[in-house]
Amino acid sequence: MPEEKADGALRGQFREVAEAIQRRTARAERAAAAAMAEYRREWPGQAADWGDAVEYLPEYLQRLVDLETDRLPEFEGRFFSLLQSQARNNVSQLSMMIRGARREIRSRVDEVNKSLRLTPFSPSGFLQIEVRDRSLPDVDRFLATLNAITSGSVMDAMAAGTAEERQAAEGRFVLMQELLARLGSADAADKAWRERCLDTRQHVQFQARVIDTDGVQLDVFTGSGGRSGGERQKLVTFCLAAALRFQLAPPGRTEPAYALVVIDEAFDKADHTFTQAGLEVFRSFGFQLLLATPMKMLQTIDDYVGGVVMVTNEAGRGSTLQELHYDTVGAPGSPVPEGAQEVLL
Repeated sequence: MPEEKADGALRGQFREVAEAIQRRTARAERAAAAAMAEYRREWPGQAADWGDAVEYLPEYLQRLVDLETDRLPEFEGRFFSLLQSQARNNVSQLSMMIRGARREIRSRVDEVNKSLRLTPFSPSGFLQIEVRDRSLPDVDRFLATLNAITSGSVMDAMAAGTAEERQAAEGRFVLMQELLARLGSADAADKAWRERCLDTRQHVQFQARVIDTDGVQLDVFTGSGGRSGGERQKLVTFCLAAALRFQLAPPGRTEPAYALVVIDEAFDKADHTFTQAGLEVFRSFGFQLLLATPMKMLQTIDDYVGGVVMVTNEAGRGSTLQELHYDTVGAPGSPVPEGAQEVLL
């Protein structure tokens, strides 16, 4: 009897162990089947001929061995590290440069406006340039994509290790990959899109306002439409002189270090009053002018000329230059060389 009891007890223990092993095996098989099914969903091309039953387990295990042999986990970690430290940081820098460009444009225009306040644009007003943002859908979407790429931390996703966070990090990489592909595209439409997005000068528009000493608006220029040729030249000349002074004057000085300005067909559409005002602008900013102008402007610019060279062109025989004393040029009845067309002053 004692032997039979011992034998029965031992059989019972074996049965419990076997059942426990069967339960663990069943759980392991279900877990393996779930893992195989997930792999098939994420990598259908690699597992096209495989199922998710236990008999396919050797194929999946061999695939795991191959991936570990190829050091995939190591390279995946390297990939996310580079995505964080280089690629995404560069995208973030691009985003900051584009957003900061508008502030830089405004800052530069502020300096130009200071130059414009030095000389009246009209008897009672000064010219000022206002910078306004343009609404460009392509640019808005481009900046939104840059923000989506740089949002969150790839390394935090790697540390957390959840599938959702890793998937989000990979999604940001896909966005960046698509963006870089379009930026490097040679397609005409993509080139036009790239120019709109990256040329920050197109992100703003300018409006010229004439204000009095109290800041009250007297006139406004939103374009050249409805303006005479002389008015357009007046606006361009004032802006040009102020911008040149800002670019060429050393810090802390009001006059430019390099002061020669060459203007072809200078003031050809301007009236007498504006021509003198334009010359006064350049002279007040400290510029030395070399003007190529039609003969009709000589008397108008008399007070601003220190030397004259007459350009004579004979058809088919080239051009000749002749230096003249200015006190004999432009006076009523003064002789003009035959064929003379322009004068350099």
